Amino acid sequence: MVSAVWRPKTGQMGGGGRKASILKLLKDFSERNGPTLYLDKSSFMVALLEVASTTGVRLSSHERKAILTALGERDQTANVNTNRNGNLEPDPILRETEIIPLKEDIESYFRREILPYAEDAWIDDDKTKVGYEIPLNRNFYQYEPPRAIEDIQADIKTLGADLLELLSAVTGDKGSSARNSYPELKYSGVEWLGLVPDHWQIKSVKKHYDIQLGKMLQSSPSDPTDIEVPYLKAQHVQWFKIQTTNPPSMWASHSEIDQFEIQPGDLLVCEGGEGGRCGMLTDIVDGCIIQNALHRVRPREGTRTCINEFLQYSLSAIAEAGWLEAIHNKATIAHFTKEKFGSLKVQIPPLSEQEAIVKFLDLETSTLDRLISKSQSIIDRLKEYRTALVTAVVTGKRDVRGVTLRSADGDHDDS
Repeated sequence: MVSAVWRPKTGQMGGGGRKASILKLLKDFSERNGPTLYLDKSSFMVALLEVASTTGVRLSSHERKAILTALGERDQTANVNTNRNGNLEPDPILRETEIIPLKEDIESYFRREILPYAEDAWIDDDKTKVGYEIPLNRNFYQYEPPRAIEDIQADIKTLGADLLELLSAVTGDKGSSARNSYPELKYSGVEWLGLVPDHWQIKSVKKHYDIQLGKMLQSSPSDPTDIEVPYLKAQHVQWFKIQTTNPPSMWASHSEIDQFEIQPGDLLVCEGGEGGRCGMLTDIVDGCIIQNALHRVRPREGTRTCINEFLQYSLSAIAEAGWLEAIHNKATIAHFTKEKFGSLKVQIPPLSEQEAIVKFLDLETSTLDRLISKSQSIIDRLKEYRTALVTAVVTGKRDVRGVTLRSADGDHDDS
């Protein structure tokens, strides 16, 4: 039901014609009735139409409704509204819909489930629909209870012990040690690099590495001697790893296969997308080549001054510094071209130091990766524990009556 009050209001509004006539009517109504409070719309409308009859303004049903909507306010202390036939008017805001079992008597359900909570409610028979709902999700639903809280707690304790051991390996006496800095440093002349050990060289990548951009995608043979071969593309290369299972294939000539073939130990570097992202190839599909979204990098033959593993770590540091993004050629897609890559200035320590650096970082980053993985596992178990705890308590599986509570900071809460 609608309980509402109406208060005459005045305001300034421009316009002529019909709008001006209605505004004048409301102004005359306000002046004649003053700050009168009407506790139902019927008495308000009677008073309004009396003024309208003296001014010669005839209000349509649409205009009456608009005025009531504009000037009326919902008030639970006002009179209940009725229509022209004296029947109670429904309040759309309070309308609710009930889904009743097909074999249930509607009136019985209404008296049992609705009237005790809303004594002035009634059924709108015009809106009653008979049908049958087939909730497939509910019919096929199978409840899977959370794991036992004790099992989850045991997992968390085990993971916590492993985590502490890994933390000790990283930050404690068990960890590998490294000097804070080399004794003598010099400015490298490279924006992202800053100071480097005095005996390190700064050279362009192309001075120490051979860079080969891959082959353009060829979807059909261009010569009878062409053969179909597997290839890798940028999506296969992620930081420090390469996916080689189920590669796509393209057509290539025998000379192109020789030119673009890859082998374990090659460093593959993305040319497009996240240019500079790279990974070392550890296994290979026979006859596999690379598409032109990748560079293949190998140390220059005969020099033996650099190793791919060191360049891989260097490129990751350059990417973290944001320098790769700064030097990319960007139109719609960023490109780390062969020219940009070859001209990139990098640090070149002596070979023995490169090998020592790689060995150190392999060990330390492996520990850190395990630590990150273990931390994520603890987070997952804690989320599982939270869900299981809430479910157990709200469903009565755990009795918390009389439990001594503690605050979030660990102090007891006796309130």
